[in-house]
Amino acid sequence: MINAIAWALAEWSVRAALLAGVAGVLLWLCRVRDVHVRLTVWTGVLACAMLMPVATLWIEPIPLWIASDAQPQVTFLSSEISTAPLSSGGDSPSSPRPDARVSIPSILVAGWLVGAFVMLARLAIGLWLAKRLLARATEIEVGVRESPMVYAPVTLGLFKPVVLLPSDWRDWDPDKLRAVLAHERSHVTRRDPLRQFAASILRSVAWFHPLAWWIRAHLLELAELASDDAAIAITGDRITYAEALLGFIASTRTGNRIEGVAMATPKTRARRIERLLASEHKISRPIGVIGSTAVTAVLIPLLYLASATRPQELQAQALEAPRPSAPEAPRIERTPQPQLCSQSSPYKAWLEQDAVYIISPDERREYLSLSALNACKDFIEKFWLGRGTAAKEEHYRRISYANDRFRTTVPGWQTDRG
Repeated sequence: MINAIAWALAEWSVRAALLAGVAGVLLWLCRVRDVHVRLTVWTGVLACAMLMPVATLWIEPIPLWIASDAQPQVTFLSSEISTAPLSSGGDSPSSPRPDARVSIPSILVAGWLVGAFVMLARLAIGLWLAKRLLARATEIEVGVRESPMVYAPVTLGLFKPVVLLPSDWRDWDPDKLRAVLAHERSHVTRRDPLRQFAASILRSVAWFHPLAWWIRAHLLELAELASDDAAIAITGDRITYAEALLGFIASTRTGNRIEGVAMATPKTRARRIERLLASEHKISRPIGVIGSTAVTAVLIPLLYLASATRPQELQAQALEAPRPSAPEAPRIERTPQPQLCSQSSPYKAWLEQDAVYIISPDERREYLSLSALNACKDFIEKFWLGRGTAAKEEHYRRISYANDRFRTTVPGWQTDRG
């Protein structure tokens, strides 16, 4: 169980990184600079990364053949495999039992659980602080409140976002107030607090993965850039807005643990100000339903490929009989391409995994020639009936033993020791 969890986390990390890498390359190749497009793409990547563990379980696997020079020694259960039990009694007295010591996967999984618990607790505290802050704020109008506890505008609330202004908002210039409200209301329209919350969940669960930290910070920065454009579109005065933004950043305190979208973030100060004052800067507009649908249409196939691809050793799948012991032995005749029985799972899995080491060439040809699924089922029943119940149980027990003891980048039964 521990090994399965560790393997699933490692596999998820690699798949998510590959998906994000492909998305980044596509954005670079297409020279996409529009903030709203990039925000939509990376939001889709976030959603795909969160859905990938579930998709991996439900999507039909696509084998990715990997050439292997290893030549496993194949033995047949009915003749050469010893029927001696592979229990703890069969282990060498001098060799340590695998379960007698703490394994590396156990340490890694325990560390992951502790880290995830700490991060989720931190997130829960931030949500509680935001809720308490909103409850103590004074309402100015629908969707807008003021609080003496904030020093810069911030949008709080997951499903019903609320704009929170500092108490000195009445002293602001009307244009400044209009720009601030436009900025924060664009966060409300796009549901940016909910997006940030989803990114925080991913970061908490996959805290060990740099991608989880990067994508949350990048989404927050893109959301701020998109809201800056919304403010400029309302006021039309870049300089006044840039001055107001600098003032908010200067008054922002570090170490804020409130879960929300703040207007002033010191980490992105330089990039945002330079972008606002750049002469070639063009205001980004929301891409709408058509653009979002186009982005989704691109990401869904990427999610499918990233979730369904399964590395497989070509040698283990192509194996049909024991290797000839002498070079001059005749070549093994290749069987025809699988037809009905090997196209339908689980009959395909039975042929390529369960019985791959013990089925004879004649039996394989007969199995592949069947033209009905019922015939495939009857063949499997007769196959085991001819070998006996004890042989069947011992065969699957040895497969389980190999998977538990010898799993590496492939299942244990595919390895040389397996």
